[in-house]
Amino acid sequence: MKRERLLSIVLPNLAAVLLALLLSWVSTDLFRLYGWALFVVTPLACGFLCGLLYNRKGLNSFWATLLTTLLSGFVSLLGFLLLGREGLVCMVMAAPLVLPLFLMGGASSYVLLVFLRKKALANTLAVLVCGLSPLLMGLEASRMTGGELHAVRSTVRVQASPSAVWTEVIQFSPIPEPTEWFFKAGIAYPLRARIEGSGVGALRYCEFTTGAFVEPITHWEEGRRLAFSVRSQPDPMIELSPYGALRPPHLDTAIRSERGEFLITPLPDGSVELTGTTWYRSSILPSFYWDPMTDYLIHRIHYRVLNHIRDTVEARATARLP
Repeated sequence: MKRERLLSIVLPNLAAVLLALLLSWVSTDLFRLYGWALFVVTPLACGFLCGLLYNRKGLNSFWATLLTTLLSGFVSLLGFLLLGREGLVCMVMAAPLVLPLFLMGGASSYVLLVFLRKKALANTLAVLVCGLSPLLMGLEASRMTGGELHAVRSTVRVQASPSAVWTEVIQFSPIPEPTEWFFKAGIAYPLRARIEGSGVGALRYCEFTTGAFVEPITHWEEGRRLAFSVRSQPDPMIELSPYGALRPPHLDTAIRSERGEFLITPLPDGSVELTGTTWYRSSILPSFYWDPMTDYLIHRIHYRVLNHIRDTVEARATARLP
């Protein structure tokens, strides 16, 4: 009896994990897509299949079905990590989205079994759900564009002159190590910046932990505004994995920075307002879930630079005082 009970849990979980791995491969490796079909349809389909298989020999309780499908969600995320499909940080970020969807899939299978009382029809629906998922991925990929353009602006006040701030904006000194947990967990963060040349056409290199942003200067208004495009960018993160550095497709395609700007605005009290803006495109969906997270991380990157510029300039000004 114990063996049968164990198999009734293990087999549905195994089937859900295999389906999750297969559908993720189709989406990310075949279509290079991180969208609704991957993050919404796939966990729903896996939860539905798990719940259906768990109740294949007789209807178990609703709560037992939910616990089994939730377990399949955790096991699937762990499987991605252990098989080197994704890193730890990405799995942690995706969990609050996909785990409730596993539960919804399991709950819907249970409701169908209760009300339809026809396992054959439920089995047909399971086949349709699993079979249509790759088709939905292909359809989503065919309609995918470059992603919506987002602008993230961050501002600090600096007790210094515009010329003093400008000197540090165009190339800033090494920044101390971060304290934020997500930077320590692998999210790329800025280290220093240097510039080759001056004026429009100069090249600015903003060095991150994963490499350098190469930024051709497009607007040079000394003491006022520095704008640049992004010729190339490094990886947005270092994946934490038992197998060392991973390179899942989203490192190349999910988030692309297009341009940036520093704006120095003099204030009546003699201080200045320093604003940093980044324009980027994101192709990772659903946007309601991923965009706020991306915007927050870009804000933290901005403030790492802006606060360092402020502290450096103000310390330099204080040192000059008699």
